[in-house]
Amino acid sequence: MKLADWSLLVILAQAQAKLACWETERFTIESACRTCDRKGDEQRLCAETGFIEKVRCNSDQVRWRACTELPADQKKKFYKFEFFCAFFGTGCAYFTNNFPPCNSACQPQYQNVFCFCIYSSSNSDSSLLLHFELDASAAFDVDAAQNKRYESSNYQCAKLERESLYYAIVHNKCSLVNLESHVSFFKYSFEQSVGERLTAESLVRKIHVGYEILVKYFLFGTRQECSLAKIAASSFFRPNTAVVTNKRGWFGSQTTSISSLTPHVILTLHEEMTFLRTASVKNVRVTGALNLNSTALPSLSTLSLGIDLAGRPSLVPSEDVFIDVTSLSTVARLDCCLDNENLFLARYDVDHIPCPLDLKVKVRIRELDKIVEMSIWCKSMFPKNVRMQNLHLRFHLPPGTVNAILLGKSHMPDFAVAENNTVGLYNVLSLFGGGEVESILSIAVSTVENVPLIMRRLNNFVCSFFVEDFSYFRLDVSKFKIADQSHRTLPVERKTRQILSCNDARINLLP
Repeated sequence: MKLADWSLLVILAQAQAKLACWETERFTIESACRTCDRKGDEQRLCAETGFIEKVRCNSDQVRWRACTELPADQKKKFYKFEFFCAFFGTGCAYFTNNFPPCNSACQPQYQNVFCFCIYSSSNSDSSLLLHFELDASAAFDVDAAQNKRYESSNYQCAKLERESLYYAIVHNKCSLVNLESHVSFFKYSFEQSVGERLTAESLVRKIHVGYEILVKYFLFGTRQECSLAKIAASSFFRPNTAVVTNKRGWFGSQTTSISSLTPHVILTLHEEMTFLRTASVKNVRVTGALNLNSTALPSLSTLSLGIDLAGRPSLVPSEDVFIDVTSLSTVARLDCCLDNENLFLARYDVDHIPCPLDLKVKVRIRELDKIVEMSIWCKSMFPKNVRMQNLHLRFHLPPGTVNAILLGKSHMPDFAVAENNTVGLYNVLSLFGGGEVESILSIAVSTVENVPLIMRRLNNFVCSFFVEDFSYFRLDVSKFKIADQSHRTLPVERKTRQILSCNDARINLLP
């Protein structure tokens, strides 16, 4: 034999000597596979699998060897794995059919739900700005009995991006053009309502407007007949008339529910008085306006108002108000459509009324002490049950005024100096009709030289005040009806309010 053959035989003999007996001989298992939990177990073998077994070879050698885990344990793990796969597969199939791949915060909680969400970022649920859910029967103009056609498997999720905002809409077989029209309508209506561009910041500040637009649009609007300009300018959108509440949903989303406030209207008669009073002339004029303030009224509501005009000035209605006064009746009937929350109905003028304030002033100049003493006496000429509020008298102080204090406080009037000791402000908080108030004002001056100028300044006043629950028109409402578009009377809370205000009236007491 060659040297190479002898070398090969030596190598094979050495390899066979290193093999265990069960690898080269037949063997039988004397002790079944078990865990390494006994004191005498060989740690080298236990370190391999954690299980060992005893075998007997044909050469009568008995050896311990590492073995795999027990068949019973393998069976348990197999069944656990199969159960987990079945459960996971079923869950994935269910949620894939019901909730299409979309941001988790925009997933609907129930079947037949339309979702409209706005995000400030495309990849994070934490950027959710608005979440709106609506029953599919209302969102898609379908009767509730026909909801079977909107099965969960038909829902899809559309994602749109418009000017740094991301829209996610979970819908039921809506065309892309239809969904884009929803987004365009929302954007246009929001910007028209708040007067600024739709951004993440403006939406956060005016979130109630966003919910109001969506509620009115999907619940009460007919999308196929929407005129953007008309709807945005009408009473279709009424911010602050819905209360928005958020609840935590299955996926951490916020479910929005909206409850309307009680509708109410306030008929306000606001009169503005101006007058010029001198020693010989008393010219007083009142201009009145009839306004209607409404809250939470349905769209296309109408007003029918009856006012008794007996002995009162005639009304001049606004362009949108129809007024009818028959020759046989003194009742004026005003009819109009309530398209705005604040509606101007009519105006009127009242002349030849008495001056509401009687004012007298006495001035005493003490030249040696450089003191000017001023006595102010006021009397309200309104009826006794009418209260004049926040009566302000503004006048110029003498030249060189150093300080001015109020000495007499019979009705607790208030006095202040403004504009670098050049203007005096005399204020009476409340004065009922026929009531009087008198005060003495002490003014310290640096010099007393121009007495005529001092007298002229202390006898010229600018007056302002306001009175509630009083008007010279004496509002007498005989009919106050609010109806919906079907001419049915609405259960609306109705109130009337009368306000008389006077600003910058002039009073000159010098002859």
